Amino acid sequence: MTESIRRQLVVPPHVSAIYLALGLSMLAAGIALMAASSAAPSVGPAPRLELAAPPPPTAPPRVVEAAAETQPIADEIQLLFRAGGATYMRLADLERDADGARRWPAHATPRLLNEQGVHVALAAVRNADVPAPHRAWAGRQVVVDGTCRATVAGFAIASRLVGSPSYAGMEKEEWDVASVMHAGTPVLAARLDGCAGTYARDAALPPVVIPEPVHDERLARQARSALIASAAGAETAQKWKEMSDQVPPGAWWEHTELTTNVVRHPRTGATFVAVHGYIEYVCGGPDVNVWGLYRAAADGTLTPVRETRLESLHSIEQIIDIEGDGELELIGRPWLGLDVVVADAGGGVLDQLGMQFYGCPC
Repeated sequence: MTESIRRQLVVPPHVSAIYLALGLSMLAAGIALMAASSAAPSVGPAPRLELAAPPPPTAPPRVVEAAAETQPIADEIQLLFRAGGATYMRLADLERDADGARRWPAHATPRLLNEQGVHVALAAVRNADVPAPHRAWAGRQVVVDGTCRATVAGFAIASRLVGSPSYAGMEKEEWDVASVMHAGTPVLAARLDGCAGTYARDAALPPVVIPEPVHDERLARQARSALIASAAGAETAQKWKEMSDQVPPGAWWEHTELTTNVVRHPRTGATFVAVHGYIEYVCGGPDVNVWGLYRAAADGTLTPVRETRLESLHSIEQIIDIEGDGELELIGRPWLGLDVVVADAGGGVLDQLGMQFYGCPC
């Protein structure tokens, strides 16, 4: 083979590379076209686009109403009583006009109950007839005595009393439903679906704080001595002395049970010592009803919170902190034991669930 023919047959390397790349590109394009043709669907009418119907309009979220349902109705506690096997929560005292006419909500025919000497005229009230400020209690949950949860299941008017019709100026031997309705202490009340106790609190509020009992006899002795030496103790000693012909010999505290409770506030950690000296009241007898509340420091010294002679309470049944602010409140009863009283640490009345008494107290 001659050199000229060889030069015509042998392709230069750079030209060969260009042809090779071009060939590969054409081959790849062909393969892609064949694949697309086999995968393409058969030609037909264009698919119809179906638009989903818009959903029906919905009410906006009840954000405001839900918040309102969790708002507390009352910021204190409500006192309780029992009637007809159920627990009732006093909402409001019912009043009469100056001429004696009753301004009460519409109610069903009352029924008469007599339970352990307490006469009760009880009449159901429909939710729609409950005055607006109290109607919101319907279906609300409350916590009874800080432990038991109940729901308001209805409303009623309750008129309660103890005693004899003759002391009410009535010429009858027995109470009937009309006379109890008229002569009793009437309240608008909410019926609870469970629980029994002394007080209830709206479950939407922080719970009532109940101090924890502590055994510390040294603090108890120290508080008793402080109360005896206080101005209230000295005043009691003077009254005892003035009645020396009617009282046994000796000092008043020697004949008085000084009830002492040492408690610790679970939130603040403060320790309190409460001392109550009381002699059961007898008409014309000695008036011993003295109260002391002390705060204990870390070193065991006591600082008086209140030292006073009580007027509104003759028994103290519970010591609580309603608002959780570290200040204590008292629940107890006056002399006859018919009413329930909520008082501040000094005995000042904050609330009272009363019951009419017709009889001779002495």
